[in-house]
Amino acid sequence: MDWTTQMDFGVVHPLVFFECRAGEGPILETLPAIVDDPVFGAIEIAPIKNPEIRAKARALLASAQIQVVYLPILPIIVENLDIASADPAERAAVITRMKALIDEAIEFNSPLAMITGPRDVAVEEREAATARLVEDLQELCDYAAAQSRSQLLHITFENFDRDIEKKRLIG
Repeated sequence: MDWTTQMDFGVVHPLVFFECRAGEGPILETLPAIVDDPVFGAIEIAPIKNPEIRAKARALLASAQIQVVYLPILPIIVENLDIASADPAERAAVITRMKALIDEAIEFNSPLAMITGPRDVAVEEREAATARLVEDLQELCDYAAAQSRSQLLHITFENFDRDIEKKRLIG
C-alpha cells in the first residue's frame, strides 16, 4: 500500500537542525535536505526572525509543495513568553507577538500553528491563570479564523508535563 496517499510523513526541522530552533542559524542551508527528500510531505518549522530569510524559506517550501506546520510554540518556550500572564502589559505584548506569528503562519499557507501554555504557577493561582489562558486562546483562534485566506489556520495546543521538564500550567 502506498501510504503517501493517506498521510504526509513529516519532520520537525528545529529538532533535526537544533541550531535553527530560535529562528536563526543555517535555515536556508538545511531546508533542502528535507525538501529534496521525496519521503517528506510535511515539515514543522520555527518562526524565522530575518524577514528576507523567511521569504526565501517560504518560496522554497511553496515550490516544493510541502505542507508546513508553523511553531509559535518555540518562542513561548525558548524566550519564556508568558502567555496568560497576570501582568496585563506583558500579556498584551505576548498576544501581539503571537498574532504576528499567526500572520507568518498564514503567509506560509500553513494549516496548523502549534502553541502551548505558560509555565505552571502556584496552586492557588492556577484557576485564574487557566481562565486567562482560555481567554487568550479564544482571542488567538478568533484572530486566526479572521485572518486566514486560502485555508483556515488551525491553532493546535500542545500540552506538556507540569512536574518534570517543561513545567507548564496545562500538563
